[in-house]
Amino acid sequence: MRIRDFAFASLGLALFMTPVASGFGGEDIAFGKPWHHEHITLVALTGSSQWDPDNVYDPEITFPAGAESIAWHADNIDSYLYNPVFWARGAFESEDEDGGVDPFQRTKASLVGFNDLAKLHFDDTFTNAGLRANWERYAMGTLIGLVWASDLPRDDGIAAGHHLLGISFHAVQDFYSHSSWVSNTNRRCSTYFELPKESRDSMPLFAGAYENPVSGAPAHHGAYSLSCTALRGDTMDPALGTLCGGYSPLQNASVCQSFRSCSNAGTVDARIITSGGMLIRTNPPGIALDNTALARAQAQNRALIGSDGTFLPLRDGLHFPEERCKSIIRSQGGRVCEVDADQIFAGTKDLAIRATMEWAKYLEESMIALGKQDYWESLKSNASPDQGRYAQFENFSKLPYHFLAAGDYPVSNPLRNPGDSAATARGWFLRLRIKTSDYRWAGTDANIIARVKMPNSTRDVLLDYLPTDDKTGRTSNRLLVYNDFEAGDDDAYTIGPFAERPVSITLVNESAGFTDLLEALATDVVSAVDGVIETVDDFITGLAGGFPDFVGSRITNYAKQDLLQRLDGRRQFREKLSINGGSEGHHEIYYTVTEKPSALSQDQREDGWIAVEIALDKLRTVKESTIDRFSTADEPFVIFHIAPLSGQREPGFTYLSPPFEDMDDDEEARFRQTSATRKLVRIPKEGRIVVSAAVYESDDEDAAFRQELKTQFVTGLDRDA
Repeated sequence: MRIRDFAFASLGLALFMTPVASGFGGEDIAFGKPWHHEHITLVALTGSSQWDPDNVYDPEITFPAGAESIAWHADNIDSYLYNPVFWARGAFESEDEDGGVDPFQRTKASLVGFNDLAKLHFDDTFTNAGLRANWERYAMGTLIGLVWASDLPRDDGIAAGHHLLGISFHAVQDFYSHSSWVSNTNRRCSTYFELPKESRDSMPLFAGAYENPVSGAPAHHGAYSLSCTALRGDTMDPALGTLCGGYSPLQNASVCQSFRSCSNAGTVDARIITSGGMLIRTNPPGIALDNTALARAQAQNRALIGSDGTFLPLRDGLHFPEERCKSIIRSQGGRVCEVDADQIFAGTKDLAIRATMEWAKYLEESMIALGKQDYWESLKSNASPDQGRYAQFENFSKLPYHFLAAGDYPVSNPLRNPGDSAATARGWFLRLRIKTSDYRWAGTDANIIARVKMPNSTRDVLLDYLPTDDKTGRTSNRLLVYNDFEAGDDDAYTIGPFAERPVSITLVNESAGFTDLLEALATDVVSAVDGVIETVDDFITGLAGGFPDFVGSRITNYAKQDLLQRLDGRRQFREKLSINGGSEGHHEIYYTVTEKPSALSQDQREDGWIAVEIALDKLRTVKESTIDRFSTADEPFVIFHIAPLSGQREPGFTYLSPPFEDMDDDEEARFRQTSATRKLVRIPKEGRIVVSAAVYESDDEDAAFRQELKTQFVTGLDRDA
């Protein structure tokens, strides 16, 4: 992630207040040195010794004047997503259509664009089918967008084209740092498209979770966490260990819940080349390889290196001479390429550079075939000015990234709600540009619906850039809200996918009267007061008892080859998830995995699918908690979740057990043997099964509260959402 122009000590809080993900970051967390997305793009599009002094790469397609503009977009998509310092700079840099400056425009644009920009990083996609859909989305979105941009006035078209290319290259590069591609030495020497389609389509590929809950994911991306950095630091950790222990009446206070949730946090030695570095916690830890610091912390999570920092047996798979490592990373200071994790990062960056060159060639061939060679050449031979770059993200009549981001995301993940429709990257999409008159009294605060009529159906789509905190549309800061359809507005919306080609569109005004407006404002006030009351109520309840204690959680996953290896010719095998919460207790959840070949259709068997039944067996208390509200025994309950990553978005399975009574050290209790504690799962040869569980220590909570915890564990949404 890009972090420029700030005093690190004063702005660290703003940067890490919430978990942060990004693509290739910088070697220096504050100043880049280099910013890797920018450097990857410049190397791949220029062949210049300025960026590749050792002449490692020889790109066939070059952009002599346009490369720097394209690289700016490839890098700064992360700034618009995650960097409030960059947002604040918009008060001095961004111009409106009249040449003036709106101090909040960049911040509003970043908030408005968040959901769509977050789709452009190969995150949150847990199946091979989903990753294929993303490649298709990015390829078609880029080409359609470039054709659209080619018809704009010359300077506008060049600026829009550079933007589309930059964010497209960013997504391509992220595939290698965010997905499981480089975790397998058999494919680490090749880009995605260098392998035959039939070969790559059969691989159990996935990308780490970020916006989606980790309970149904094979792995997480890894997110920087300020709270874990502070709470698990050398100063706070010992004090909170005592304060939040089983004897303390504060053990269920929110700070203690946060402290315990950081128990499995990873540690990244984030470098500041000019002045040393700082230890930053990741919670949860993950698999992203965005710079050498993250690679050193997270290559072990990919089972590539051991705890001693060296390659595990048969896991090196380097495809370049070791001495080329420094030439690829191009760190401007600091020591790199002295540990094996840096070699892994260099290999990942090398693939990203080669893939960018490959993608540029594909786009050139496609644009020539589409009759757009002159426009394509203009993208190579011209630069775009700063204001033209900013406008692509900040002018609501432009936003070309919609061409790549439109539609449901992610695709081909298991359904959280069986009532949801399956997402897809295919279908018909509409780009609407709507101008609101600047006459007096023009504009509306009402919802505007695009009623899209197709040959056999009609679908309503809300046109709304309003960033909200929950499904009711409530907002937390109206100063930063973008109000659609104000007088003089000029906004673009991209909607879809539609299963059929649309034949007509009607804009419907769902008017709200003055009374409705007052009611909405009153609701905001009441909600704010309720939030304070709920926080105080939760704190008091935590002191007196009433909240279950969080012991811990675990997650594992199986590809088809993992299941066959464990079965080893047998009908079934037994597995356990060990959840050790320290003073909160240590428990083991046992379950049995049984192969069920008869559950497969003939077509599925021919295509290499596997079917297994996963059945809960027993809970074993290895060691009970230090103390449970001054009682002498534990009453744990279990949330057990199965997510089938079959590429067909079938529903997941979740079981919430009742509390087990009087569990002492080394005691066992069996789960009820019913249909509620077993799940039949079918996955193709490239699929996976994710199994996750959490254990809580029951207190005085009721069954409804346990149901809320179940929902939070599975969906990632807290009870207020």
